[in-house]
Amino acid sequence: MKRLLTLVIIAVWAGSAIGPAGATPLNLATGLSGAVAPGDTALFNIAVTNQDSGDVTDFNAFLISFQLLPQAGATGSLTITAAAQPASNAILTDPDQPIFQPQGSIAPDTVNGSSDFVGVTLFNNDPDAGDFLAAGGMANLVTLTLTATEAAAGSWSLFAITNSIPISAWQSTTGDVAFGNLPIPVSGVTSLLLGTVAVAPVPEPATMLFPALLGLVLIHSSFARFSRNAHKALKSVRHNAGVLKPATTN
Repeated sequence: MKRLLTLVIIAVWAGSAIGPAGATPLNLATGLSGAVAPGDTALFNIAVTNQDSGDVTDFNAFLISFQLLPQAGATGSLTITAAAQPASNAILTDPDQPIFQPQGSIAPDTVNGSSDFVGVTLFNNDPDAGDFLAAGGMANLVTLTLTATEAAAGSWSLFAITNSIPISAWQSTTGDVAFGNLPIPVSGVTSLLLGTVAVAPVPEPATMLFPALLGLVLIHSSFARFSRNAHKALKSVRHNAGVLKPATTN
């Protein structure tokens, strides 16, 4: 299911004109947050927003490089291991399979103190079909799979990266367009912080044991009070029955 991003595709994107002039700007969504349990995986949606006054009617593809870096104090490893078409609110309505370029296979430029990137490309099957994103709207571009090692703990920062080659951009039906908050550099690399991912253990089911036991105690207490009251009532009936006199007949 996974295909490596080829140099041919990189060359196509890198050789395209950044434009077209007057195109509606789209921004990558920022302020994202997520969590992964140690030794587990989690899905993380990357979204795009249309903050312009005009609708986008010709969204056809995108290429984005991502970087996931540990924050101070983080241990173990958290990596991007796969990419998929979002299950809901996807901007591309008829996409091909995502092309996932794993870490270590992109141009070795350094940004944020690291040269580790992954790349994701997703095209519409029809190169002339443009998808719609209304003014003020938001849609999901891609769903990343994040995988944590057993020893992972702490927080990681997720960045979108753009090189001069290869670029990170979206593609209309007429040309490549830079994201509004991730401009294409003439040379070197620029980055945009998309959000933070925390790795922490998921609370064990045992943590729910106390409320359950408390419920059992309350039930037992109520049943015990009911039993005592019923026993008292039964003793009263028996006592009264003992002092009744048989009816006399004349």
